[in-house]
Amino acid sequence: MDQQKPDYLFWRIVHHFVSLQSWRLVYQQGKEVWVENDTVKPIQLIRIVREDYDWGNRLKEDHFETAKKMELIRRQRGYKELKAENIYISHLPPVDDWSIIQKPIYVGKKKKTLLQASFIYMHEENNQYVIDNERPHSFLKEINDKLLTHTATEPYQLEEKILVLKHSIKQKVEKKANEEKGVFTYGKPIFTILFIILNALIFLLVEWQGDSQSVLTLIEFGAKYNPLILEGEWWRLLSSMFLHIGFLHVLMNSIALYFLGTLVERMFGSTRFLIIYFISGFFGTLASLWMNISIGAGASGAIFGLFGAILYFGIIHKRLFIRTMGKNVLFILMINLAIGFFIPVVDMSAHVGGLIAGFFAAMLVQLPHQKKSRVQLYSLMLLVLVLLSSYLMKDLLMQKEEHDYLEVQVAQEYINDEQHEQAELVLKRVLEKDTSVAEAYFLYGYLLATKEDYLMAKQMFEQAVQLNRELHSAYYNLSLIAEELNDMDEAIEMIQQALMIEPNNEQYQERQEQLNESR
Repeated sequence: MDQQKPDYLFWRIVHHFVSLQSWRLVYQQGKEVWVENDTVKPIQLIRIVREDYDWGNRLKEDHFETAKKMELIRRQRGYKELKAENIYISHLPPVDDWSIIQKPIYVGKKKKTLLQASFIYMHEENNQYVIDNERPHSFLKEINDKLLTHTATEPYQLEEKILVLKHSIKQKVEKKANEEKGVFTYGKPIFTILFIILNALIFLLVEWQGDSQSVLTLIEFGAKYNPLILEGEWWRLLSSMFLHIGFLHVLMNSIALYFLGTLVERMFGSTRFLIIYFISGFFGTLASLWMNISIGAGASGAIFGLFGAILYFGIIHKRLFIRTMGKNVLFILMINLAIGFFIPVVDMSAHVGGLIAGFFAAMLVQLPHQKKSRVQLYSLMLLVLVLLSSYLMKDLLMQKEEHDYLEVQVAQEYINDEQHEQAELVLKRVLEKDTSVAEAYFLYGYLLATKEDYLMAKQMFEQAVQLNRELHSAYYNLSLIAEELNDMDEAIEMIQQALMIEPNNEQYQERQEQLNESR
């Protein structure tokens, strides 16, 4: 019976913290239990031990060894501070001096972990359990009288009472575990799997119809192409999410989507996931429209938006996030952002834009069972404001000379692919803006020359050399046109101009010789 009383007291104290105060049970081995309260600052951690300590040295060693473990836990979990306590429950106190554990100790170089100890034992004179000395900051202060006095007056049926306490603790722990598990299992990854399949099918279709790494094929299938978006093809802000450039691109994005999408869709549910995914992808491409002139494709903006949704989850369930996946998620996110900064071909603007949009999209839809709040309205207003501002300021984008250069490059690709009609459409868009890009006039002149419209072609080439006096290929073509128009003097003059710029060009030298011979 003497041993059952401290056992019963041990389980009553554990029951108090776990079942009544809702502290989280983080470890149990035999008659040693660790419980944590992570809802306050600093974080509180208690180790409750039921053991008879005959000698003070063994108690001292255990106490200081626990102090090291407490500090290690604080560092591993990233706690700024930790308030901890050892609660020892023994039938009798040690026979020698053990007063050293009665003093609170600070652990670590920066002394961020505070550990104190409480020793509960049977007082021989009154046959009641007492604490060695009361400290104002002890976690036991509020329950001393209620637990200790009551324990001393319960001499019978202790085994049955202990079983009842254990059962109650087990139920509370299982209930809390199920609640936490429920946070991660609200939905099923339906759309995640569908998007992975859809991305793969579209990739195969693109490869079948052309080449997923071809600029022309990507534009045809709906890639992010700034000039056409600004001309009104806003659907490209969404369609580009489902296109990928090469097998490795679609493979890496599919793997990322599987892991992140599965997690987010389980946490938020399918409908919320769908909203987060499309908002992230859309605003990621929108950010790329403003920040990146290059042709773009891929689900990266939407995938980074899933990171943003997870970060929002981390704010709402901070301690659960840190305990479960926080460090891994943040590490992977930092690695991906770093890759974007150091590898030029990565569209960093789409990644960051998607990340921010995903955070606010998650704030808009909120987590299941989360109460409606004003932040939903604020996030919606912010997203609408960004969208409206982008639309109203699109003229600033249309004036960018870089877009004209991009169009010229695309037109050149069409010409190389012998798609002259497509090239002509592209160049007409550029010329309608009175562009200062000489190459645009040059290529349009080339197309007119292939249709034997030499007079108009001549005007285009002349406009090209007015804008760029070093454009020797325009002089060469002016020489060819002059010959077609039977103006041999001008033909010779133009080829001489070309040779002045490129004196070592063999093609120009041969033409000059031919013209001189035929003169």
